[in-house]
Amino acid sequence: MADLRLFGATSNIERFTLKNSTTGQGITGLSSASSGLIISTIVDNAATATTYTVAGSTIESITTLGTYAAPTATKCRFKEVDATNHPGLYEFQFADARYAVSSSRKLVISVSGAANLLGADYEIALIQANLYDAVRLGLTALPNAAAEASGGLPTLSAAQASNGTINANVHRWLTGTPNALQSGRVDSYLGAVASGVVAAASFAAGALDAVWSTATRLLTAGTNIVLAKGTGVTGFNDITAADVWAAGTRSLTTFGSLVADTATAVWASVIRSLTDKGDFTLTSAYDPAKTAAQAGDAMTLTAGERTSIGTAVWASASRTLSSFGTLVADVATAVWGAATRTLSAFGFSVTVGTNNDKTGYSLATAPPTAAEILSQALSAESYAADGAVPTLSQALYMLLSEVGEFSISGTTLTCKKLDGTTTSMTFTLNSATAPTSRTRAT
Repeated sequence: MADLRLFGATSNIERFTLKNSTTGQGITGLSSASSGLIISTIVDNAATATTYTVAGSTIESITTLGTYAAPTATKCRFKEVDATNHPGLYEFQFADARYAVSSSRKLVISVSGAANLLGADYEIALIQANLYDAVRLGLTALPNAAAEASGGLPTLSAAQASNGTINANVHRWLTGTPNALQSGRVDSYLGAVASGVVAAASFAAGALDAVWSTATRLLTAGTNIVLAKGTGVTGFNDITAADVWAAGTRSLTTFGSLVADTATAVWASVIRSLTDKGDFTLTSAYDPAKTAAQAGDAMTLTAGERTSIGTAVWASASRTLSSFGTLVADVATAVWGAATRTLSAFGFSVTVGTNNDKTGYSLATAPPTAAEILSQALSAESYAADGAVPTLSQALYMLLSEVGEFSISGTTLTCKKLDGTTTSMTFTLNSATAPTSRTRAT
């Protein structure tokens, strides 16, 4: 019988037994690292399986048995439960999405591949009812409360079931508390009645006549009442244009307050063009010379004015030179045109190219003499690799090793370091008894 699981359930833990292919008994000792292990899942409406393998590193262990921990993306979890008391029983944990594949009704888990493992399939039925919901089995169309309880389903007694009646104590309508019963009947108001439902004879005598026989009738809400001037309708007069303009106050409901709206629209515009200057006058006479001087034409500055402008320009943190020549070229020309140039501290290095005349150059530090070089101590003991160019110190150490302690075994000559025991280099002899040449091996 297939295991039953709620479709879309989360944090699912599966346990089933795996058997030994030889004995048929439960197989023990498998883990998330067992070579060749394959765990595959597939739902009934899928064409391809979702597979996890030890070879692909997609099977993880379980930290705490019985406690669900979401696997890393694209992986599952697997662990043996109890090899002593439940040999062959293993726990599996999969991502929640495997139980929520759209329209699926069945999930199959297959385990194979490990040594001595008998391939096994475990089937899970994905159902819509929650068997662990004791009230309504997870069916949302049913009330989530016990029968006869608040919010629960009503039940019928034997008498009610036989005559088809249900005694109900109505405490509240949809929008409020009901009125008291009138002669055993519900006191109600009808908002609308379909045509023909209530016959004319059902009205009390003169009920409609009482309404229309009143001399004055006030309609407080005129919705859907259309009155047209004509025969039988009084109290209406024709409205002329003169009547409209004769009114002290006129509101243009369709176009708003025309003057105010127009003025607002004009002054709200960022740019306003006046096409007719006919009624404009100047407050003072037009002076071409003065206007040109104010505009900057033929501007003549005094020495003091030029000094003030220069001071203001150089005091600015940022200056953009647009029409003062090519600044870089002009500065470079001025610098290299000087007979003597002194570079003090510009934050950059100066590289001198080929200079055949070294007159006037001197070394900051005199080079060491030959005697000083020979008197220097060798650096730490090291040996150049086979085929590599040695340093001076390495070359000296290699010569000492070759003329110092060494051993021969067969066709292998082994040189020792200064300590006399550690190998420094090895050579291969062309003969174990009468060698005439050797080749460095290490």
